[in-house]
Amino acid sequence: MSDLELLIDFAISSAEMESGLPFEIVQRRSGLPLACLPAPTITTKSPSWLPEEEDYLRSHLGFLEETQIAEALGRSQIGVHLRWSRDLHLPAPSKHPDYLTAQQIAKRLGEDAHKVCSWIDRGLLHGEILPGGRRIRRVRKAVLLRWLVNPDNWIWFEIEDVRDPQLRRLLELKRERWGDEWWTTRQVADYHGVDVGDVKRSIKLGRIRAVQARNRGGRHNHNYWAYWFVLRSEAIRPDLVFYKGSGSGHELAVWSESGDAFLLLARAIGLSVRNIAVLMHWNFKRVDARLRSLHRHGCIPGIIASQGLDIQYRPEDGALFADWRLHRRRFPLLARAMEEFDAYTKSECNPYPKSMRPGQTHPRLLVVRSVLHTWAAWHARNEIERNWANRLRHAVHAMPKRLANASAALQDILESAA
Repeated sequence: MSDLELLIDFAISSAEMESGLPFEIVQRRSGLPLACLPAPTITTKSPSWLPEEEDYLRSHLGFLEETQIAEALGRSQIGVHLRWSRDLHLPAPSKHPDYLTAQQIAKRLGEDAHKVCSWIDRGLLHGEILPGGRRIRRVRKAVLLRWLVNPDNWIWFEIEDVRDPQLRRLLELKRERWGDEWWTTRQVADYHGVDVGDVKRSIKLGRIRAVQARNRGGRHNHNYWAYWFVLRSEAIRPDLVFYKGSGSGHELAVWSESGDAFLLLARAIGLSVRNIAVLMHWNFKRVDARLRSLHRHGCIPGIIASQGLDIQYRPEDGALFADWRLHRRRFPLLARAMEEFDAYTKSECNPYPKSMRPGQTHPRLLVVRSVLHTWAAWHARNEIERNWANRLRHAVHAMPKRLANASAALQDILESAA
């Protein structure tokens, strides 16, 4: 017998031994000496399952991974899997008859699965995430049914899109008994003949009770915008009146008198609307709208008096003025910019600091230009000086030499006025 034939016989004998064929039969068939045959595999039968172990398996299946259950019971993962699936005939966690997965719920509701997953992840719909890397979400059928028939949750899905005929019929009957419905801001605006912005302004001011459905699509977790929903009974109240205007009304709801005081003082010393918006962490358009609103409604004198502000106010054109030198500590960056500019004007050989980007005006020069414009606009006595003050607002004047000349001209105006 050649070496190749001996190797083949040895491989065949090893396979027969592993398959469970008795050692004596394998030896008789192969004719190989005992020393050449592999040692028979000794298999030990796993201990019988105790009732306590089966109860633990039933109660933790779907809440722990099979490896964790096996480690707790001191058994193998394969043994745990075979016990619940083959011997006990337990349903798989994702196919439990008392539960529905997020995918199954989405199919019944005619919605995107991301929506349902978002409801569960954010706690809107009470559910569970099965152990494992797939992150399968499931919800009890009874919990889902209670959630669906609650009208407060109808802002998250459309009853008309529900594909399950029995579920849709149930929701339609519940809606008929409810006798109300959710309206969007567009529906409210069309009913009253106003703009959507007017409706949103009333919501922000608390004149209309509404709820906001954030991340209604289930794919974006940001809070930049979200749909508002209003009950029809709330939208058709007889005492509900809308006022025309601009903006969303959010700025009116958040402004306080102390915030208005800071806004007026910052504008009076010469800070631009954009600079004020940066300091207040607000949109510059809303800051400008708030300034105009305070002037239009005549609120500025009352705020100056109640807050004790050292501000001069001219009602005819809404001009504000305050000496920035009296508020150095409150506005340190403005004081630094003015002191730096003053040092430049006194020493012509000393160049002004360059901007971080070539061709860009230095940010502190923009602050200087705004302060000079405020002083010039307040102290202008005739049409020529007022036109000259207005020209300071253009970007071409935000250059060190031209601003230095404008500062000298302003100094002459102040001296002649004194």
